[in-house]
Amino acid sequence: MSQSHFVKKPTPLRGAERIRVFGHHPLSTLKDYIETSEIKEVDHTFDSSKMVTEILHDFEIILTHLAEVHDTAANLEDVGTLTIIQNLMEELEKTFWMYSAFNEK
Repeated sequence: MSQSHFVKKPTPLRGAERIRVFGHHPLSTLKDYIETSEIKEVDHTFDSSKMVTEILHDFEIILTHLAEVHDTAANLEDVGTLTIIQNLMEELEKTFWMYSAFNEK
């Protein structure tokens, strides 16, 4: 079995727990997320190609923030956060690639 077989995938709960470890409070309501998010709701009348383009744009925003967290965690030598962020980035980059391939059709 590969070593990756034993690596737990990060979940939102693990992210929230990680935030609490450092004495902060994660967002906990939809209202909080909507108010702080750079990702905004868009018109829902798009065709599939335009919708995928919007999703890819949202992924770029998320990946930019994840890269910032990654850099901060690396500077602090915070291995736990680095592991969570690297796993999230890997999965999101894979999904980004698949959506990009769909949009090239």
